[in-house]
Amino acid sequence: MDGLSIGFRAERARGSPGGVRRILERVDLWEISLVTFPLLPGARVHAVERAPENDEGALAGSIRRAARTLESMRN
Repeated sequence: MDGLSIGFRAERARGSPGGVRRILERVDLWEISLVTFPLLPGARVHAVERAPENDEGALAGSIRRAARTLESMRN
């Protein structure tokens, strides 16, 4: 499994010039799950880092990095 399923609610979004895409400016992130077949083919995991035990901040940082990666793939 190397695909990502991302559950969120768009809090603020707008259309791109020409209306080709929706630009998410602010989202309420609900969950991120590993899946076999992601809806977006580019939503893939390419590397995994092991966080130190009891490091709750590492998960938040990993989620932020994943979100930035997805955003860069959309552009």
